[in-house]
Amino acid sequence: CLLGAAVYYVAAGGYFLFALLCVLVEWGYRRHWKAALGYVLYAGICPYVISVMMLGASLDDTYSRFLPFSWRIQGDPLREVMIEWMAGLYVLIPVLVLLGGLFRLMTQHHKDVNRSKDRKAESGPLKTGLRTQVVPLLGLLALGLLTWGLVHVTSDPERKASFQVDYALNRGDWQQVLSLASQGWNSDHINHAKVRALYHLDRLPTEMFSFHQHARYLMLNGPSERMFPWYRVGLFYELGYLNHCETALMLSLEINGERPEVLKKLALVSLAKDQTETARVYLTALSKTLFYGDWAVETLQCLEQDSSLPDHVEVQRLRRLNPHVDRGSIRFSSEEVFLDLLARDRGNRMAFDCLMAYYLLNSKLDAFVAHLDQVRERGYNPLPRHYEEAILTYIFVNKKVPELQGYKISQESRTRFKKYLDLAMRYGENRKAAFGPLALKFSDTYFFYYAYGTSGLKHG
Repeated sequence: CLLGAAVYYVAAGGYFLFALLCVLVEWGYRRHWKAALGYVLYAGICPYVISVMMLGASLDDTYSRFLPFSWRIQGDPLREVMIEWMAGLYVLIPVLVLLGGLFRLMTQHHKDVNRSKDRKAESGPLKTGLRTQVVPLLGLLALGLLTWGLVHVTSDPERKASFQVDYALNRGDWQQVLSLASQGWNSDHINHAKVRALYHLDRLPTEMFSFHQHARYLMLNGPSERMFPWYRVGLFYELGYLNHCETALMLSLEINGERPEVLKKLALVSLAKDQTETARVYLTALSKTLFYGDWAVETLQCLEQDSSLPDHVEVQRLRRLNPHVDRGSIRFSSEEVFLDLLARDRGNRMAFDCLMAYYLLNSKLDAFVAHLDQVRERGYNPLPRHYEEAILTYIFVNKKVPELQGYKISQESRTRFKKYLDLAMRYGENRKAAFGPLALKFSDTYFFYYAYGTSGLKHG
């Protein structure tokens, strides 16, 4: 009882698990029915005395909100992520204790049978030997079935795919990222990975709409993805937008703990921002890890020689790209991010490609055609397919031809657009009826995306 009071004072709602285990032990193992009943009563009284009478908490808080998986925390998105896991862990321990008690009961009964001379005389040696073999086998079979059931019920193929995609992203295996992300999973994180992979494979402006797209995938700024800052780190880091990258890293550090990859990127960002002493803290922690220790020690040695790290390729890249602009990190304009990056370094091709993709995904064709003068600087010749499709859409919608900066729309794109219009016109104003036939032939085009806000229905 004294230990229970101490546990409640320290662990609040976690105390109820302790009390339940005490009840199970007294009832299932020791057969002390009165003690078990007393623990049940004590489990209800102890929180009331400590929480309500001594600390002034409400009954609602004491018996509901303080529980680690309480329904009262449903409104907190960060804690909601762990509700199922916490509930599973809390339920698992009592279940294991119950199974242990059941197994012990079966074993004790088996021993009692063997000790009974009368039962031995009735059963004979053969029957007793069979029982000796069968009872443990039944226990193993029950454990095996339970294990199989837990694995089957708790398996999450989409989460597994998400981990695999994240691993491939971290290694820069872009073809593997695209292959994994194209297996039909529809989370924002996995769809975002497709965009990054297409950019690195030089296929973003030509094949982006061959895959399922949505405006929120580019920057992962949907309401659900804001709760998973680690997924946003990679794009900000590659772009060189260090303030947003650092914010996402610090949130990841808070949520996920001191993971080596988080510490490494924090160290690099701090070095690029000339925050040398801060970087030393991360590098010192990183030097104690298994796979990043040598890199951290080597970087610390380079800092001792020259704190500006003139020969560190990655740090110099980040310094060159970082726009040194402070903007809101929770709610921000994606367009401003890309424009800040291009104002800092006009040669930041990733920023430009993402900016053009942003305009296309958000149907901002006026802004898109206004940036056509920069396309040739990026080495695109001829125009990428989706850019041609966007220009044809712009001409059709606005009834005017933009300045093409010397480019010509290919005959292939013109023919494709004419076929798209011919098929769409057959259904007149009935866009819903036209959706299926158009998707079958044109879901990989910007024409279709502009009309319906989705794409890649044949590819995933």
